[in-house]
Amino acid sequence: MNLDADGVIRGVQYHDGRLEGVLVDGDAAYLCVRSASGNQRFLALRDLFDICMDGFRRGNIILNMRVLSAAQAKADSAVGAKVSEKLFRELDSLHVDALVFVLDSSYGADVLALCGRVEISDVGTSLVVQGREARSPL
Repeated sequence: MNLDADGVIRGVQYHDGRLEGVLVDGDAAYLCVRSASGNQRFLALRDLFDICMDGFRRGNIILNMRVLSAAQAKADSAVGAKVSEKLFRELDSLHVDALVFVLDSSYGADVLALCGRVEISDVGTSLVVQGREARSPL
């Protein structure tokens, strides 16, 4: 995963793509994202400490995704305000190895998470949750 100096994820086409779903399982969260050209990937937020997602809608449009170290997050007052407001935590309390994941949408869900690692799958990877049976609510 390539990040620029501001923590913006580079090398993955996601701007104007879709956030199609989120699965939280134990100490990990999996975000299904689809590029504007149709390529699907999963982002795995590992060693998950906390997560907040507001405004999920069918057709969520991704504006920006960032991964910030604890030090970078502390230097960004907007991120600090989000962490305080949404996760009820202060950045000074973060472990030095913690990461702050931010997904901003132009329509739909915003995601904010504190985790230890962020991984991005290859295009076309499937997500299988072992030991869980999916059932239709209908």
